[in-house]
Amino acid sequence: MKPDLEAFWAQLVTPLQVGVMLCELRDPGDDRSLHILYGNPAVTRLTGVDIEANLGRPLLEAFPDIPPERIAVYARVCREHQPHEFGEILHGNPVRGMMAYVVTAMPVRDNDVAIVFENISMLRRAEAESRHLNRFLESIIEHLPAMVFLKSAETLKFERFNRAGEELLGVSRHDLLGKGDHDFFPPEQADFFVAKDRAVLARRTLEDIPEEPIDPPSGTRWLHTRKIPILDDRGQPLYLLGVSVDITEQRRAQEVLRESNQRLEQSVAERTTELRRQIDERLRAE
Repeated sequence: MKPDLEAFWAQLVTPLQVGVMLCELRDPGDDRSLHILYGNPAVTRLTGVDIEANLGRPLLEAFPDIPPERIAVYARVCREHQPHEFGEILHGNPVRGMMAYVVTAMPVRDNDVAIVFENISMLRRAEAESRHLNRFLESIIEHLPAMVFLKSAETLKFERFNRAGEELLGVSRHDLLGKGDHDFFPPEQADFFVAKDRAVLARRTLEDIPEEPIDPPSGTRWLHTRKIPILDDRGQPLYLLGVSVDITEQRRAQEVLRESNQRLEQSVAERTTELRRQIDERLRAE
């Protein structure tokens, strides 16, 4: 190892968390003559191949799964001294499994090429799991028997809406998104909703509204609503999340029960008065 290259490798390459291999094209006319000169510890960690044990060996002997077309690109980088970005590729075998890598080949003096790569399999798996979780949560929200909505904290325009919200308001998602309360409700009612939203965002706390009327085209409904701000990393509101349960039928049932109780109380009072009158008449007769 030449002193200047050794210093470069020790100071810059060895500590890197990405894999870096330096290969030499010993025969410019033979792609298969690429030999491994150096490799940092990350190569072993990311690929499972002991790079120290393979120094000086042909690249294809250490990594027999590399396809010929990629070997040809490495060799071309050596000859033409032009870097090549592969982007994301899959590499592996049935034993180790297939892994996703981001790979770049860069010319390094004479007939050498530096192959820089990062194993992003864990990232891709995490992204896939995140997508699966998001779909799962979306499915739950979509089928909840409660209106769920998301508003921009800045504009208070609707950004998300579920099926129950569409059914409650009698308005499609297509017509709702990008619009605000003043586009759908009477001015005074819309002003009330906006003021309440702004207060929730300012306090940055959950707001529980046991009862509030709402007047969609289908007629007045009563909702039990909870609103909470969604904050960014700095604690600033990004969105307002709301969940509203339609309690109209429950209120009607309570009203019917109250009216029944009132009638019953009135009937009992009238019956009691009548009984007292009858008792008084008998006492006077005696």
